[in-house]
Order: sequence, then structure tokens, then C-alpha cells
Amino acid sequence: TFLSAYPSYRSLPTRAVSDSPHDEYAHVFAEAGVTGLLILALAMGLLYTTVIRGLATRRNPYARGFLAGGLGALLMVSFHSIVDFPMRSPAIAATVAVTAALLWRAARIESNSSKSSGHRPEGNPENTPEVRDVPMAGGVNVGTQRDLHQARENRLALERLQRGLVALVGVGIVWVLAGGLALDPLRGQLEGRLIRRAREHVGWNADSTLALVEASERSLRRHSAGDARLHAELADLADAAAEAVTDPVRRLELADKSLALRMAAARAEPLNAWHPFHAAVHYMTFQRPDLAWAQAQRACRLLPNDPWVRAYLADAFRAYVGPEAARPYLEEAERLAETRLIETAKPLIAQVRKRLDEESAPE
Repeated sequence: TFLSAYPSYRSLPTRAVSDSPHDEYAHVFAEAGVTGLLILALAMGLLYTTVIRGLATRRNPYARGFLAGGLGALLMVSFHSIVDFPMRSPAIAATVAVTAALLWRAARIESNSSKSSGHRPEGNPENTPEVRDVPMAGGVNVGTQRDLHQARENRLALERLQRGLVALVGVGIVWVLAGGLALDPLRGQLEGRLIRRAREHVGWNADSTLALVEASERSLRRHSAGDARLHAELADLADAAAEAVTDPVRRLELADKSLALRMAAARAEPLNAWHPFHAAVHYMTFQRPDLAWAQAQRACRLLPNDPWVRAYLADAFRAYVGPEAARPYLEEAERLAETRLIETAKPLIAQVRKRLDEESAPE
């Protein structure tokens, strides 16, 4: 949730997107609080203590070499996490998880002797007394006991095979489901590339662009329903197409589709102020200042110390609604830029103030 929550708490207003603080421990603290940080510290402490204890007690040179190398790998990832977020990469996280499990096992196994490893001495696999032909009651000497023993072994082998097949089917089902879930981010990345390429290379034919937007929207609904960034990129594509086409009906359809995608992005990232900001601009173009005002207020509440969003809103209200609707937002932007000493926002505010004064001046 860092990507959507961070804009509400950043101290320097900017439009740049930040999806991580470049510190794995700060990232965990930002998303899970003190409790999550303590759980992470406890897990790391247990793992490192166990591995170091195994390195000190094991005598097998191969086990000691494996523990030493694995400990170095874990330390590398731990130190790297201070200045980056390697565990946000699924490949690195999976490798670290497997390495940690192997090190835990290698450190806790008692010894390499046949007794501790459960290895049975050669000979009778069940370590049972040898079965001999003995005469049964009535003086009849037959080998029925050996036959019964062999039948029991066959039955046990069949049961183990059945259990193995059931386990294999269960693991296969879980693997297929997990693989489908793991492919969703990849499908989202491919969909995002398609959207960006369409915006760069596809000519603005209203019918084809609308069909592409609708197809991408259905695709996102299947595998990336919670990805606000993809919905926003698709809304940008619909916006650009709506500005370029000349057919008023198609333009309205594209604008309406863009608004629906903006609202979907806002639901996926309720703390990202830029989604309600764009929704407010859309409502202005639809001549619905009441709905635009509601979305604008929501964007301002999410960014209480940001003069940029207020300056942009003032400019949009000036262009679509009127100077009186724009004035409160511009005054608030000027106040924030002055009190918080945000010099980089003042050129934008000055431009909006100039346009507003020119429109408010009497003929």
C-alpha cells in the first residue's frame, strides 16, 4: 500500500511516483507498523542464531561450507535491504526463502550418522527377525508365514503408491492455481505495454480506439482488477483519443469510459489524490460542477499541504466552470506555497493567477 498511501504523508510535494522508500525495513515499518517490524526482527534473529549455532557445532566440512556460504548470502541480502528493496522482487524473495529453509535444516540436523538420519542397516528393511519356515500345528511344514509377509509388504507398497498419487494430484492442483495467480502480474505488465504502445503508435480512429479500450478494460477486470496504475493509463489513452476524434458521439463515449476507469482507479487506490483530481476535471467537462467540487475536495483532503494540486484545480475550474469557482483553490495554493516556503510551486501559481485576473478583468 506504500504507493497509494505515501502521497498523503510526503513532506515535499511532487508529482513523482514513489513505490518504495528504498529501505526494506522502512517499507515494512510503513506498511505493517511496529508490530510488523518486530515480527521481521524476530524471524531474522531466530534464523541467524540457528545458522550460526549450526556453523559452530557441525563437524561435517560440507555442512559447514554450506552454512558459511548461505550465511554470507543472507547477510548480503540483509545489508542490501538497508539501501534498496530486493525482497520486493519475487525471484529474490523466493530464492531467499528456499535458502533460509535449507540453512535451517542443515543447522538443526543432529549428525550425519545412520542412527540420527533414520538409515537402517543393510539387510532386512523392516529390521524384523528373519522369517523361517516352521512347522505349524498338526506337524505340517509349510511356508505360509513368508507368503503372508510378502503379501503384507505388497499391500503396504500399494498404499504408499496411492498416497503418493493423491499427494501428487493435490500438489499439481495447488501448483496450477498458484501459477495462475503468479501470472497475473505478468499479464498486467503485458497489458500496460500494449496500452502505452497503442497511445504512441495507433492512429486516433474512434471505433478502433474504443474497441481497444473496452477489450483492455475486460482484460484488466480478469487479471488486474486492483491495479490502479493500469486503469489510469487506460483512462489516459481514452482521454487522448477523445481529444483527437471529431465525432461528438464517439468523443462522449470515450470520455465516459475514461471517467469510469478513473473511478475504478480511485477505488483501487483510495489514498492517491491524483485519481479524484482527474475525476474532478472530467466532471467539469461534463458540466457537472457539483460532482467536480466533491472530487476536488477529496483530492485536497488527501494532499493537505500540496499547493500543486490546488493550482491545477484552480486552472481547471477557471477553464470549465468560471473564475469564482477557481478563486478559493488558487488562494489556498498561494497560502501553502508562502507558509511552507515551496518556491518551485510559485511559477505555476503565478501563471494561473495571471490567467484568472485576465478573465476577471472588466471588458
